[in-house]
Amino acid sequence: ITQLQGDGIGEVPAGIRKFVGELGVDEAIFGQKQDDVGCNNATDSEIYFPLPSNDEQRQILVRLARQVCVLVQGPPGTGKSQTIANLICHLLATGKRILVTSQKAPALRVLKKKLTPEIADLCIMILGEGHDEQQELRYTVGKVANRHANWSKHESHRQIQLFSTELNRAREVEARAFETLCA
Repeated sequence: ITQLQGDGIGEVPAGIRKFVGELGVDEAIFGQKQDDVGCNNATDSEIYFPLPSNDEQRQILVRLARQVCVLVQGPPGTGKSQTIANLICHLLATGKRILVTSQKAPALRVLKKKLTPEIADLCIMILGEGHDEQQELRYTVGKVANRHANWSKHESHRQIQLFSTELNRAREVEARAFETLCA
């Protein structure tokens, strides 16, 4: 997305609009704000990292909550992709929108492989202008459009309640284990 407007919603490129139109999806979904889709949970202090993490990764999340952006850099093999994958999952879980760019397509492919399948299925990748890249774009937009078309608000709320109950039970087990450890 090359142009960002004042409200934080970017101008959707014509190529994506073309694919969305061909798939029969209402383009209005691109204009929904997070509050409109019921995903905003700014008061939640839970960290939603699906991959192992460390204190540095959690500090990046704290900085990101206070700043508009955070630069994650380092030499190969230092965990940048895992850190970014964790950040993507957390930000999506808390109702944020994410745009990830890279100068090189392999970096985006590595990152997508780090994501859980449920999150990776929500990724739309634009990696070039050739035939293969257009096919991949068509495929990823199709997956997202299919998920949107088959989304059930009732089922989603039921799953959220189940996961919330499971999370609360895990917190209770953790608290009891901590008490036992400290006793």
